Amino acid sequence: MRNEALPTVIGAAVLSGLVCLVIGVGATFLLLAPASPAPHPAPAPTANTQGPETAKVAGNEPVAGTPGREGMARDLQAAQDKALALEQENTQIKSERDKLRKDNESLLNSQVELKKELETAKAAQSAREQGTMPISFGNYGSIRELNSAKWGELGASLKFMAPAVKQLAADLRAGKNPDPEAMKEIARNNMVLVQLAVGLHGKVPTHAQNFNGEYTHPITQVNLLAAQLEAAGDPLTADQKARLTDLGKEYEKRWTTLQDGYNKETFLLQKLYDEADLKQWFTERMWQITTARQKAIAVDPSVEGLVGLDLYSPALMFQQSAVPLKTTNRDTLKGQFKDLMAQRMQLQRETLDGAEYAFDDWLTSFKLEPRSFENLRFMHIKELLEATRAEYELLRALTGSVLSDVTVAQRLREESTVIVPQLQQEG
Repeated sequence: MRNEALPTVIGAAVLSGLVCLVIGVGATFLLLAPASPAPHPAPAPTANTQGPETAKVAGNEPVAGTPGREGMARDLQAAQDKALALEQENTQIKSERDKLRKDNESLLNSQVELKKELETAKAAQSAREQGTMPISFGNYGSIRELNSAKWGELGASLKFMAPAVKQLAADLRAGKNPDPEAMKEIARNNMVLVQLAVGLHGKVPTHAQNFNGEYTHPITQVNLLAAQLEAAGDPLTADQKARLTDLGKEYEKRWTTLQDGYNKETFLLQKLYDEADLKQWFTERMWQITTARQKAIAVDPSVEGLVGLDLYSPALMFQQSAVPLKTTNRDTLKGQFKDLMAQRMQLQRETLDGAEYAFDDWLTSFKLEPRSFENLRFMHIKELLEATRAEYELLRALTGSVLSDVTVAQRLREESTVIVPQLQQEG
């Protein structure tokens, strides 16, 4: 291998990554092969060629074809020159070999460094997959939207929202119009939370028909809580985080058990009820893990459990699907419910009259107390759960009797709107 070829080989080795060792070892093998021994002078020809230089073979007279003294000297000089050239070439090869060996060692060292860098990068990636969230459980640590979430910003928004929604609720109860500037700030901070919920759409399990299903999932809730308390200067302790992690794992087990019990005949309202009920179970125990002060920071007692005001309540799942049915007379509720259902389900009103017993059971399942108009603005998670369960029991009864048509029955199974009966005080 010539000097001018070496940089090309080494350069190719560096640029070719994993194949550099193959090239390096091959070149080294060629250059480390032992040099061929210097050839001996060719023997003198033995043919009895006749010519002017032919001598008689007798006595001490020269033999035909035998070089004279001058010829022998020339041959000796040529052999010495060739030996010197071979020695120089061999020295050059050794030099090239040593250089290639050093270059190969340099490549090996570079590979070791690259391997270390790769391992470091993999470790960093693994850390990212485990999650930068304050709390992680299940398989949620690999969700990019949770890992890349700006928890400090989210915590700051929640810190602002807590007293703001408390004041909003107080204004509404007092019949006052909320302050426009305050509403702008609420909307701006609320958008920070909405962006997180939208990013999680389809990445955490829920049966809710809006982004609030993902927002109210325990993996979202505990991390928002940790961020808010951190921003408020009363962070969760390591023990609290560990207990919330265990609580999240228990939620996952219970969720899986519920899903295993469903089939194609299961009503969506039953799934929504089960999910909201399980999330309510989780939320109540989450507040048992926090201190009273921490809970008060996160949610004021005046808005706890209320749709659109309690940012930690599964009531948010029903924010766009719950329809209040207000009346001042309990006896008219059943008829109003029939009218509304016939309209929504595209049914004949008379058809529903054939299942009077089912609507009686629906109405008697509620213990309604008259409330003021201002208080009827707020729906609580408990009345939402009560209404959801009563409605899916009603729909199930109807599909087994007067609404047994396959198409209608399927429409009832896919219904997600919850009718919430409410009694309003007269006057």
